[in-house]
Amino acid sequence: MDPETITDLGYATELLYPPRILNKDSLRKMYVELADILNLTESKELVDGINFISQSPGKRESTKYLIKTDRTVVQTTFTTTSLDFFCRKVEAVVKHMVRKFKIPIFISQVCTVRLLATPKPTNDSREFIGNMVCGFQKENLSLLGRPMQTVGIRFYFPQVQNNLFDFNVKVESRMEDVTKIWLENIARFFRPIPNDTISVIHDNLSKTREFLTKNIADFLAQYNESSKKNERGGPS
Repeated sequence: MDPETITDLGYATELLYPPRILNKDSLRKMYVELADILNLTESKELVDGINFISQSPGKRESTKYLIKTDRTVVQTTFTTTSLDFFCRKVEAVVKHMVRKFKIPIFISQVCTVRLLATPKPTNDSREFIGNMVCGFQKENLSLLGRPMQTVGIRFYFPQVQNNLFDFNVKVESRMEDVTKIWLENIARFFRPIPNDTISVIHDNLSKTREFLTKNIADFLAQYNESSKKNERGGPS
């Protein structure tokens, strides 16, 4: 895999807090107050909350802000901006939630980061993951009796020592475009976040992304060299 080809596909974060009573009028007022800041285009009221949506006409990129009695979820797909920009949007919502609904603490945070990258030296991500990383051979795969559209691997990294978070990582060939590797990290951070230290929300998202761009990217890139050795007839 070529780490220099990594591009961001989407981000999400879920913040849990002690249950609140959400006043519908306050939620509608919140939409008005945040509309210009977040470029909101739509609001959908739910039984137990509200969903704000930001999507420019004719563009695939969208951001949704789901606000419920015990959690807030912010998710952007097909992003064209950076993680820092996403974090600023999350921070804007969180500050409003803290002030308007008197949230004292966020109990936990779930972060999701999705990236795309280009396989190397082959341009087929199925070949890179299946053959080069996993070492599948054609004769082994023939026993499946059907061609594969995608192939992938999954890693789970539990909490260690004083690091109260875990990582759930997926590396797959992209179904829509096999010239791309799809990477996802879903991280759960269990250390509570007081309302006066919301910068931790940004830090947790950064850790989630960095594990993909550094640790997982380095792990996958080593198979580029293995392929070169095989081509030269050296040990793999």
